[in-house]
Amino acid sequence: MNRLITLFILLAGLSLPVSGNTLPEYYPPTFTKWGTLQNLNIQNGTAVIGDQGFRLSARLQVYTGSSRYGTAHNLRNGMTVGITASTQQRNQLIREMWVLPKDYKPAL
Repeated sequence: MNRLITLFILLAGLSLPVSGNTLPEYYPPTFTKWGTLQNLNIQNGTAVIGDQGFRLSARLQVYTGSSRYGTAHNLRNGMTVGITASTQQRNQLIREMWVLPKDYKPAL
């Protein structure tokens, strides 16, 4: 019975949203860029983060504070996000995006 209660408490803790600089273990220590998601257009495959335009990879992976298996449909304008991006045919291409707490600040 004690094991069942302990398991329940652990699982409940995994579903809590992230806050401050406490990020889930599957988040990387740094991002290519982070900022406010100002405009997301899933149909066109574009995003604007901190006034910089990006293309979205057809295989975009989205991570949230409660799941490693999110989709672009989990994202909303105004969210704070971190990304990994690469240059492909002169475009910045987002391959991965992590939802961050509003008050996120990178570790110094």
